[in-house]
Amino acid sequence: MPAQITALPTPPSTNDPANFNTRADAFLGQMPTFVTEANALASEVAASAAQTAADRVQTGLDRAVSVSALSSPGTNGSSTTSLPVGTGTKAFTTQTGKAWVPGQGFFLASTASPLNWMSGILTAYNSGTGAATLEVDTVGGSGTFAAWNCGLAAGRSMAVATQAQAEAGTDAVTVMTPQRAAQSAAVFGAPMGGIVQSSINPGSRWLPCTGQTYLNTAYPAIASSMQAYVNPMALRQSVTTTDKVYYGAGIFLAWAANGSIWSLYTSPDGVTWTSRTNPFGTSTAPLFVVYGAGVFVAVTNSAIYTSPDGLTWTLRSSPLGSIFVLAWSGAQFVMFGYFGGSFGVVTSSNGINWSGGATIEYGDTMRILTYSSSIPRWISFGGTSGYYSPNLSDWYPVNTANTTVYDCVWGAGKFVAVGAGNIIQYSSDGLNFSAAPTPFTGVTWNQVIYDGARFIASGSNGALASSTTGSSGWTALGAGVGSAAITGVARASSNVTSPIIVASGGFRSGLDASTTQFTTPNITPAAAGLGVYIKAS
Repeated sequence: MPAQITALPTPPSTNDPANFNTRADAFLGQMPTFVTEANALASEVAASAAQTAADRVQTGLDRAVSVSALSSPGTNGSSTTSLPVGTGTKAFTTQTGKAWVPGQGFFLASTASPLNWMSGILTAYNSGTGAATLEVDTVGGSGTFAAWNCGLAAGRSMAVATQAQAEAGTDAVTVMTPQRAAQSAAVFGAPMGGIVQSSINPGSRWLPCTGQTYLNTAYPAIASSMQAYVNPMALRQSVTTTDKVYYGAGIFLAWAANGSIWSLYTSPDGVTWTSRTNPFGTSTAPLFVVYGAGVFVAVTNSAIYTSPDGLTWTLRSSPLGSIFVLAWSGAQFVMFGYFGGSFGVVTSSNGINWSGGATIEYGDTMRILTYSSSIPRWISFGGTSGYYSPNLSDWYPVNTANTTVYDCVWGAGKFVAVGAGNIIQYSSDGLNFSAAPTPFTGVTWNQVIYDGARFIASGSNGALASSTTGSSGWTALGAGVGSAAITGVARASSNVTSPIIVASGGFRSGLDASTTQFTTPNITPAAAGLGVYIKAS
C-alpha cells in the first residue's frame, strides 16, 4: 500500500485570533509526523520515477501532458488574446466562471504548437468578465500567438506567504509555512515592548536589543517608552582656553587662546575650524558679541568692531568712554557705559552710527542686558541687583533668585538667566524670577541659548543641559567632555541635523537628537547564536 500522509490539523488564521495560538501549537506539533510520512512517500515516488524516466520527453511536452490532465471545464480554458512568449506580466481574457484563485500555478500554451508555452502564478482573475493576469517566470519556445490553451499548471503550488504577509496577517491566497506561522504567532501573541530571544530576526516589527538608534517617527508606538538618544560631542579643534560661542550669518564664531595668544576661530558647520586674526589683538577676547541687522558687533570695554560675515572686521568709533554691556533688541543695538563721566545709553541700527548718551539713573554696574519685544521689557543684571525697564531710561528693581548672572536669553515666553551657585532662573514677566531645578550640583553656568525649540545651558564640571520650557524639565545632555568647564554653547537651529557646538579645551560638536530619536536596550542573549529582540510596532 502506498505511503499515506496524515491530514494536518486546521491551520492558524489571523482572521480567528481567539483560536490562533491553540491551532498554531497543534499545526506545528504535527510537523514532525508530516515530515516522516512525506519522506516515505517521496521514496516511493522516486522509485516509480526511476522506472519511467526513459519514457519521459522534453520539458515542454511534459508540461503539455500535464495540461491535458487538467482538462476539466472548471480548471481548463482558452484565450484569443495575442501575447508574445516571455516572462513578466501577461494580461489576457478567457472564459468566465472558472474555478481559479489568484496565487495558483497557471499556464498558457499555444493551441497550434504546445511547445510554445508560458507558466507562472495567476495574480488576478475576474470570474464575471474573464479578465486575468499571469505573472510568468518560466517559458518554452518563442513567438507571438493569438490562440492559447490555459489552466492550472500541474506541480505548481500556491505562493508561500512572505515575511511581511505573515506579520501583517494578510495571507488569503498564500501558504503559511511553519516558519511563517511562527512569525505570525510571535507578532500577534507578544505585546508591544515584549522581548524575545531568537536565532533569526522575528520580523520587521522587531528591533534588535543592541543599543541601536531609531527615529521616533519610524516607531511612534514604542518611542515614548524608550531611552532618548544623545550623541556625545566630538573634539574638532584643540585650544588651551575658550570663551563663549556665537552664531550668525551662517557661521560659528569663538575666541580662544593657545597659551597666552588669543585668536578668533570660525566654522561653517562646527566640525572644521579656522584660526583667524583677532581684531582686538592677541591679548584679549571681546566682552560681548551680538549678531543683528545682518552684522556682527563685538566690543571690549573700549573698542567696537563690526563684521558682515565674521571674517572681515572694521574698527568703529565708540561714543562711550567705557563699555559695560551690548545687546540687540531685534530692531537696534544698545550699549551701556560711561558717557562723559556718567552712566549712559547709546543705540544704533547698524552697529556703526551711534546716538544717545543721555545720563540715566542706574544703581549698579550692568553686566547682562536682554530684551523681549513681546512684553516689551528690558532686563538687566549686574553687581548686586537685577533691574527692568520699559524704555531704557527708567529702571526698577526685580525680584531675582541670583544676581551673579553671566548670561540671559528670551525664548518660549520667558527670560532665562544662568550664573553662579548652580542657579538657572526664569521669569515670564521679567519682574519676578524663580530658580529652576537643574540636573547637576555645584555648577557655575556660563552661557544659555534658545535654538527655537529648547534652551541649552553650559557650565562648569562638564555641565550641559536643556529644557523646552526653561522653568522645568532641565535634563543633562551627553557632552562627552568629562569634568572640564564648558564656557560656551551655540546652535544654528533646532533642526535635528543642526549640531550643538560647545567650547571646552577646544571646540566640540555633535548631533544631539534626544527629542527625535531613541535607542533600544542593550541586552546580552542567553546563549551563543541567539539575538534579543523587542516588539516595536
